This record gives sequence, structure tokens and C-alpha cells, in this order.
Amino acid sequence: MSFKGEFKVAGNTYEVIQCHVPLSQKYDQRGRPSSGVHSGRIRIMLDGTADGALGSWMADPTKKQDGQILFYRTDQVDTVFKEVAFEGAYLMTLIESFTLDNESSSTLLLETELINTDIGPDDTKDGESLKNSFRDLLDCQQRTGRSYCMLLRISAEKIKIDGVEHTN
Repeated sequence: MSFKGEFKVAGNTYEVIQCHVPLSQKYDQRGRPSSGVHSGRIRIMLDGTADGALGSWMADPTKKQDGQILFYRTDQVDTVFKEVAFEGAYLMTLIESFTLDNESSSTLLLETELINTDIGPDDTKDGESLKNSFRDLLDCQQRTGRSYCMLLRISAEKIKIDGVEHTN
């Protein structure tokens, strides 16, 4: 079964290359749930785009957006297989990567150690996550042969997966 994905926000639609929507809950010593389900940061890799909507969202630290990620089976183009909707979301990370060829990627991979990781209260954890995201983006470029890709990390107040709501 083959799929395609679309990321829709602020009236724009972007092609999804890869997406992670983590859900978790706390548990007790016996492994039983001890809290409600909450989501972490949504992480999306997109085909690069020339429009500035994502850059504008990132540049405004108070701007919240609502949007959705739609997944379709390619043999049923107009039928949504899965929907992830989010509300009140901040764009926490935006990484754009352009490489002319795969050889450039290995040079960029070495430069991830130079990324400024002074980004928040938990700099070590957030910095490592940022470096790993950059590496994942470059790996995705090499694997797919795409020259221009973007990686987004989004923190949302509410996330709905196939209509089931999870509040952060």
C-alpha cells in the first residue's frame, strides 16, 4: 500500500515527505496508565517551497496557526486515509536544506556540530534534538534524491487524530 500526504496551514498546501506525531501518557510502576494522553511536537518533512508563509510563522513568536495533515492511499486519491488536525500551534523549528547533489550533504552533516544550541531552558536536550532533526533532514534528502526540503517541529494546544482530541 502506498500513501501520499498533504500539510495544510494558513491557506497553503505542502507535500509531506515524512511525518511523526508522537502520543504518550505517564504510567505507574506496574505499567498501567496514570495520566491522560498528550502529544509531543509534531515533526514534518516537506518538499521545499518558495512561498514565505512558513518563514513568517516562524518569525513571529506569538503567532498560532490551525492546520491539518491529510494522508491518502494512492490507489484511492480522493479518500482521506488518516487526518491529523491541530489547533493553536506554534512553529518551534524550521530547517531548510538545499543541496545540489548528495556529496554536499555529507559536508553539511559535519557542520551540524556548529549549530547554535542556546535555544531554551533545556539547551542540551533541545540542542541535541535540533542536531538530530537536521541530520534526519539530510538523510531524507539523500534517500529521496530531493534537492530542497524543509523540516518543521510544531507544538500545538490541541491535536485531533481521526476525530479523537488530545489536549497538551
